[in-house]
Amino acid sequence: MAIYLDGENISTGGQVEYYRCDECTYETFCLQLYRDTDSVYIGIISVTSTDKAEIVITRLTPHEFQRFGRIPKQAIAERINTFLGRTDLIYVANKQFLLNNGEMVFEKACPKCQAHMSRNEHKSLETFVSEGGKVITFSIHQRPA
Repeated sequence: MAIYLDGENISTGGQVEYYRCDECTYETFCLQLYRDTDSVYIGIISVTSTDKAEIVITRLTPHEFQRFGRIPKQAIAERINTFLGRTDLIYVANKQFLLNNGEMVFEKACPKCQAHMSRNEHKSLETFVSEGGKVITFSIHQRPA
């Protein structure tokens, strides 16, 4: 199963990771893209549905790309929600956490309470889709079919 964005195969090196909040027990999932080099994925962002097993993948706008470290990621999710006429898409952000052993880590933060989230499991994109999940891709200049 191949997933394409703007004609580029982005399905290799990707997996769906499932997380549970350490504080409020909120559960969610997100797409994690892995590659020997991240240059293939520069400017690509994914958001996750809070209502169903669905991931939306698109590219950042030039404005978002230039200011990615300084703008709220939920603002990007809101832009995608507006573009698609939806309200259920969220960005599961990374955040810096201090662990009990004094180590600083950069890991997923709960969209509800901002606490640390622990990864429960992961699946390949192929398994995610074969189990009923849906992956939607679209260019910033087009609506998905």
